[in-house]
Amino acid sequence: MVKEVNRKLPKGVRINSHDILSVRRTHGTDSNPLFFHHPRFGSPQYSDPFIDWIVTEYVRDHDFFANARAHYQESQRS
Repeated sequence: MVKEVNRKLPKGVRINSHDILSVRRTHGTDSNPLFFHHPRFGSPQYSDPFIDWIVTEYVRDHDFFANARAHYQESQRS
């Protein structure tokens, strides 16, 4: 998924799995069945709409990932 998001982000912008985790936890996306499916057996699966949403949010707010990381880090301290 990280590879696909990076492919769709503007040139020069790269994220990693920690960014995805921060976004997921900050925005509660795992509870959205349009974005996330956890099969009974197997790894969680993320949808194309989730990837598109991430890219759209970044285009709208270039601090999207930085804000998600900061919020997630703060929540880990509490």
